[in-house]
Amino acid sequence: MDNRVIDPLVSSAERWIQDYKNEASGSLMDWNKSTIDEFKDVPIDTLLRDPYFLNLDGKMYDSVYQDIIDLWGERKSRVVNLALFLEAIGAGKSFKSSIILWLLWYELSMHVNPQEYYGLEDDSIIAIMLLSRTEQQSRRVVFNYTWSRFQTGFNKDYFPPNPKYSREIRIDRNNTCVYAGTSSALSALGYNVYSGVIDEANFLEVTEGSKKSDAETYDAAEDMHNAVINRMTSRFMKEGIIPGLLVMISSPRYPDSFMERKIKEVKSMGVKQARAFHRSRPLWEAKGRQYFPSFYEEGSYFVVDTETTEILEEYVSQATKNRMKALGYKI
Repeated sequence: MDNRVIDPLVSSAERWIQDYKNEASGSLMDWNKSTIDEFKDVPIDTLLRDPYFLNLDGKMYDSVYQDIIDLWGERKSRVVNLALFLEAIGAGKSFKSSIILWLLWYELSMHVNPQEYYGLEDDSIIAIMLLSRTEQQSRRVVFNYTWSRFQTGFNKDYFPPNPKYSREIRIDRNNTCVYAGTSSALSALGYNVYSGVIDEANFLEVTEGSKKSDAETYDAAEDMHNAVINRMTSRFMKEGIIPGLLVMISSPRYPDSFMERKIKEVKSMGVKQARAFHRSRPLWEAKGRQYFPSFYEEGSYFVVDTETTEILEEYVSQATKNRMKALGYKI
């Protein structure tokens, strides 16, 4: 569909400007208030499943789908600036992160000019950050998972990423990007941080007596959390409300790791007062019963600490062990 056909009232000068902007950004279609009205209220389920958008129907664990549906549902009913996901290795955390990064970028782009809307310099870059222990790990998630999210039909029509950038996913049309890096990269950049995802937060640096912190212990997860929240607050807060979201996602490590402490803090404050959302689950719950049938049959059972997801006691019947061996599991 070509806007030049459906919008005959646009003057030749305006048409020339729109064509120039489209060509400069690699876009096929105009992006204006009328278009935004068409897309701004697309349901989250449609964004996840529809082939024109993320096209993930049947490609997500049920838990990943439900977490995102619930999180965005909460964000519609109340302010949520922090989301905490504590799940085991193999639960689809990187996949979930890539979806969330795209969804956050999508909501940021529901303005003709997001810089003008948020009172920023017109040529400034608005970033959604993916932070991890190393830049290599951050870029692996961004470019192995998230890049594919930006190949949607929607992006091809309106917001194609610039392929010339190798360290970030850059959208030229509205000067937005998804940037992969570490806490040091965050402090060095002049980007306006709208939102962020911190990957494997429990496995970031923790150093006793470090010169990086005035406290007795330097915790990189705490440092990243504070840095991102401060950027979100200083650039985007309006009337006490921050529109963006910081997502911290990790597998468990030990009972006093950052994520465990943060979840306890949120529980003690209450999610509404903390403006937070949190989920914790073991691997077999995250992936679903169909992936672990032997954990549910033949009288096998597990006693699990619901706070740390640590297995405290287990019993696996001989029949189940035989089945697991036949499937190639090590017993």
